[in-house]
Amino acid sequence: MAITKIQSESVNLGDNFAFTGTVSGIAPNVPAWSARLTNNQAIGTGDHLLDFSTEIVDTNSAYNTSNKTFTVPSGQGGIYLIGLNGRFNTDNGSGAQDVLMKVFVNGSSALENGFYDLTAQIGIISVSGMVNVSAGDTINAYGNRNGGSLNTFYDNSLFWGIKIST
Repeated sequence: MAITKIQSESVNLGDNFAFTGTVSGIAPNVPAWSARLTNNQAIGTGDHLLDFSTEIVDTNSAYNTSNKTFTVPSGQGGIYLIGLNGRFNTDNGSGAQDVLMKVFVNGSSALENGFYDLTAQIGIISVSGMVNVSAGDTINAYGNRNGGSLNTFYDNSLFWGIKIST
């Protein structure tokens, strides 16, 4: 007799189960990656690719430290939660400036956050959001400044992402 329904009262969740058929409805949170800046990075005005080349986590070997790019693996398209966390120093003695961090998908800005008309010297930026991507799409992190003479992102800045849905 085939079992058509398992009731939670009859299952010992401490047991191991060997499934021989197809199990559906399970979506593990992979791929996932996290990287940090290897060194402090000074940027000029405009958008600059941030040097997130120290890998912390890379479940699918899909983050490339040489070009600082996450490429969505084959069969892993879907919705990803992406984040950037950056601490920066504007070396601000020359008036207000804008300091931004951006997530680019396929070369276009998809998420961003920052400070506008900033007069303080040190700050922290957090950017997070969901993006819907397909296999082969690329995701990068950029820093941006307008005005002032220098902007440095510190080496404890992070770039990360995790698949959350198909």
